[in-house]
Amino acid sequence: METNKWQVFEIGRRSETIEITFTKSKYLRFSPALISENNLENSKYVLIYIQENGDYTKIGFEFLKEKDSKGKSLKLGKPEKTTGAYCSGNSLFTRLKIKTEEINKSIHFTPTKEEFEGKKLFVIKIEK
Repeated sequence: METNKWQVFEIGRRSETIEITFTKSKYLRFSPALISENNLENSKYVLIYIQENGDYTKIGFEFLKEKDSKGKSLKLGKPEKTTGAYCSGNSLFTRLKIKTEEINKSIHFTPTKEEFEGKKLFVIKIEK
């Protein structure tokens, strides 16, 4: 009986961690695990909230199925091969004074869930 069986090697398989990533190419990437484990597959837009405190800044992401009425939401891109999502982070990086040319690799954050005025936010905290 054969003990060493052949298995298919999965190329490009990403980590199954729930995370939000700031990429050096000025994008915000929402991991496939974040999207699938929170039933966000039908979301088409993201609305970004910001709360500045003395030593840190909190950023909240609300996922929407439709564009918000004030036109402040960003359209989510969806890659064909994964269930993750992404959007432009250029305005947010500018507001936070993040110089992407100084970033050598992507910055990963594990979000927490918070509620704000009845809305479910995925929140990351950035130390100043």
